[in-house]
Amino acid sequence: MPKTELHDETLTMVQRFEDRTEAEMACGLLVSAGLDATLEDHELLIGVSNSLPIEAAVGLLVPPDQVEQAKQLLLDAQKGGGTRASDVDEG
Repeated sequence: MPKTELHDETLTMVQRFEDRTEAEMACGLLVSAGLDATLEDHELLIGVSNSLPIEAAVGLLVPPDQVEQAKQLLLDAQKGGGTRASDVDEG
């Protein structure tokens, strides 16, 4: 799994999106569930390689200890299950 450093923390990509709006919605879902999710810096990617298209895919990143929970929340959302308050870890 790809990893990146952000604010002195190693983050792992859980999913890549072709559409930035969809990526932002997925990130919002994870954040609302209490996860430390963020999006890969799109402009940073363009600066690294001129061969990347302007509309490069956007990566959704979380800390390694939240990867499995993030994947499950995204899978539930794709199936239409969403999240219930009981699914959110309060601590």
